[in-house]
Amino acid sequence: LVGNGSVGAPLGSAWTLSVWFKGAQAKAGIYRTLFRGASKHHMLLTNLNTNDLGIWVNGFDAYRDQQLTSATLATIGNDGNWHHMVVVGQGSATTLYVDGVLAGTSQFKSTADIQALGNQQGGGQLFSDFIDEFLLYNT
Repeated sequence: LVGNGSVGAPLGSAWTLSVWFKGAQAKAGIYRTLFRGASKHHMLLTNLNTNDLGIWVNGFDAYRDQQLTSATLATIGNDGNWHHMVVVGQGSATTLYVDGVLAGTSQFKSTADIQALGNQQGGGQLFSDFIDEFLLYNT
């Protein structure tokens, strides 16, 4: 799902994003976006060269690591199985869970509307081959 860049799903001040994915291939040299909002905000993407999972918050103009130790796209997304990803924005932080296990927390949080799922609006940052059961909760 890629939006047209002008209409999005509102997040609000506290939110939870949940999605199942399969077939995420780790690739060096490109970002891989799972949730993308307006103005460069990414609620979850991989780092350009390491495939670590993290966020991008506009205004800082830099990738923000989730302080993960083992959950990278290379280790969780390339095994042929479905995986469950939950991203929680609460207070000023973003917390990531992979397959029900806490994977890390970043001290940054976006409140931008979601405008793309599984890629950026212009394409070129495909996260995985399959995405299912996307849910957005405003909490």
